[in-house]
Amino acid sequence: LLSFIQIVSWLVGINNIFYSATGRPDINSKIRGICIPLYLPVYFISASHGLIAFCIARLFLEFIYMGIQLFALKKLFNVSPFYLFGVIKPLIFPIALMTGIVYYLIILLQPFLGYVGLVKLLLVVGIGVISYGLISYLIDRTFFKQFLGLVKKVVAF
Repeated sequence: LLSFIQIVSWLVGINNIFYSATGRPDINSKIRGICIPLYLPVYFISASHGLIAFCIARLFLEFIYMGIQLFALKKLFNVSPFYLFGVIKPLIFPIALMTGIVYYLIILLQPFLGYVGLVKLLLVVGIGVISYGLISYLIDRTFFKQFLGLVKKVVAF
């Protein structure tokens, strides 16, 4: 669930760069300002019902925010929403599979207590990263190679 929230947030994050590149970095903060009166009550109400309810509410709010962003992109810059979907299309399936793998590993390896729990957690994270990389490689080798090149640049920095 948290992975899908990050996908949507990342997709919306592309708009911030686009707005800045076009000389209008203020658009994103204006849209956030409009959304805050909706966000706060939803966060407070959903948090009182537990973590799962909060995560679902947060995902729901990200979809609303994404809809507003897509509307703004279309109205202000005539950019199609399908263009942005094409950007994240290679990420959806690998993240969904990685999420399932990590979820079942967490259920299988419970409880996560003490030093053994830390080792289990590191194992789950490592398997999640490896499974994402492997699935991404199998689905779209060029995307994976571009991603790996960016990681190498960041590490070399």
